[in-house]
Amino acid sequence: MEELLRLARQLRPTALDDHGLYSAIESQVKRFSAQTGIDAQLHLEGNADHLDADREIAVFRIAQEALANVARHADAKRVAVELQPVGEHGMELAVRDDGRGFLTAGAGSGLGLNGMAERARLVGGELDIVSVPEGGTAVRLRVP
Repeated sequence: MEELLRLARQLRPTALDDHGLYSAIESQVKRFSAQTGIDAQLHLEGNADHLDADREIAVFRIAQEALANVARHADAKRVAVELQPVGEHGMELAVRDDGRGFLTAGAGSGLGLNGMAERARLVGGELDIVSVPEGGTAVRLRVP
């Protein structure tokens, strides 16, 4: 039963239910910075009240995975996370770091990048990743 509860919590973070998307992202960014020592800046605009549960989870999980990738691979000093409404029902997430970057050609084979792209597709969103060797990486998600 404990394993089942743990799995359920991983699928739908309780922070989303308890405090909403913006607070959950804020907690994630603070935890990331405390654990990694990387300076993490957060910029939030508007609110996310208009998002349904599936899009809310996708935005949260993609932010979480983008930050995990920065911690694992980027060797970054700073990361910026931005979240803002787009249009009447959409949302845009951007995660940018100043790390080592990578060549995006052929980079889609990683589980993290593929998982983020699949999550975006499942909610009708678009995921763009722009990276320049020694010039950092930017992950941008737009959900309708």
